[in-house]
Amino acid sequence: MLFSFSTTGGIVLSFLCSVSYCNPVEVTTSKGIIVGSDHLRSRHGKVIYSFTGIPYAKPPVGKLRFKGAEPVEPWQGPLNATGKCPSCAWVKRPSALGQLQIVGQEDCLRLNVYSPSLAPGTRLPVMLYIHGGSYRFFFTMAGPEFLENVVLVDITYRLGVLGFATTGDGVIPGNLGLKDQVLALQWVRDNIAYFGGDPDSVTVFGNSAGGASTHLLLLSPRAKGLLHRGISMSGTAACPWAMIPRQLAIDRTKAFSVLCGCPPEPSKELLECLQEVPIRSIVEMLQKFRDEYYLPLTEFAPIIEEESANNAFLTRDPDEIESEIPWMTGINSADHLSYPYKEFLLHVRRNGLNMGEQLDIFLSKWLSYGFNVSKKAIPSVINKIKAFYFGNESIADEQKLLKLDEVIADGWFLKGLTHAVSKYRGNTYLYYYDYQQSNATFFSIIGRGFSEERGASHMDELLSLFPMTTFFQEDLRLRRMCRSPKKWSLCGHISLSMGT
Repeated sequence: MLFSFSTTGGIVLSFLCSVSYCNPVEVTTSKGIIVGSDHLRSRHGKVIYSFTGIPYAKPPVGKLRFKGAEPVEPWQGPLNATGKCPSCAWVKRPSALGQLQIVGQEDCLRLNVYSPSLAPGTRLPVMLYIHGGSYRFFFTMAGPEFLENVVLVDITYRLGVLGFATTGDGVIPGNLGLKDQVLALQWVRDNIAYFGGDPDSVTVFGNSAGGASTHLLLLSPRAKGLLHRGISMSGTAACPWAMIPRQLAIDRTKAFSVLCGCPPEPSKELLECLQEVPIRSIVEMLQKFRDEYYLPLTEFAPIIEEESANNAFLTRDPDEIESEIPWMTGINSADHLSYPYKEFLLHVRRNGLNMGEQLDIFLSKWLSYGFNVSKKAIPSVINKIKAFYFGNESIADEQKLLKLDEVIADGWFLKGLTHAVSKYRGNTYLYYYDYQQSNATFFSIIGRGFSEERGASHMDELLSLFPMTTFFQEDLRLRRMCRSPKKWSLCGHISLSMGT
């Protein structure tokens, strides 16, 4: 059927097949025919059918910017699903020339489907992956080569201000990125059977902000019946960065509007103006909300919406919501090795500052974002942190800062994990991941803390689930552990270990 869709699509697929010895494959869904390919192989050589860049919503552009995503309309003719799935718009750190690099695009609500079987009547368990990135940037899409005998889906969702701004009313309702995820799950419910998947056996899993998103989906009434198990890796809704107060989100949205040259109110005028701002300016302006310490970690994030909000994702504190859906969650042994808090040290060195005084300033700012510590109580909390982690020793040299790694990991990840698990009503399973690859870890890409100790960095567990040879050479010893999350996703109540 190569000749039955667009010339451009045909050329792309022809080239792909010519170098990979693949064949086009067709699936007829409720929205229309989708053409993928069979060029992927599992690590054991089995065929994986690949369908990439499938739209699950109308493009959220123009008058749909800052609005709830709407289901995609049926298309005419076969849809070419063999190209690279675009990410939603975000900005990389400055390049060597100091220029911001805008990545992705605004028309981005797409998903990928990978299946080992398209035979009629096949009903394989489904695993849907939600990427992390502080709700503001995109890291990587999932790959299917290590997860055999399941249908893998991974999705994009709106990031940063485009996904999490709010005016606190119905004009920009908030939680748009999470509502994108719900719409993707609805697409899975309605269409995954065409790809050999079982819509009644869907496990949602994600890392960091994707883990927090998974936790929130387990609790949201909007997602009820759409997922049947959840896995949150190094991120829960109780992490200090995972949610922000609604009023703070409103204030930041108004401030963002002013920075873009738009009125902060009334809400309708704010929206209409921001809908005309070029996407590059929208994404670039988000950089104005972070300080020299890379804080806050999440400028725009999920909120608790008002009870009266239409189509609200969440209207109650997560602690108050009951869910019986089985949930697995855990952390890595060196989750602190993911954030560039070497920036703290560089800031001190560059400006000839006193180490101890700057530590107090840093901790004061750090505690002001999501820890529910009053401004008045912050000095007392800082003293307690220093006594517990540093023994109240004078912080006069860099070696004394090694314990700051533990402060960050405990505060940003362990604290949220223990709190969330204590409040969750359903069956809950915990893991502790400490496997370190012999030749790679993610801290080499996205920064590390102060100590030379490595361990399993933030996101390292993804290396046991997805092939990431773009960044690393394969470490085949690691792949033996990828079975546990998959097995757990089948029934949600087996004994497992994700690494030792």
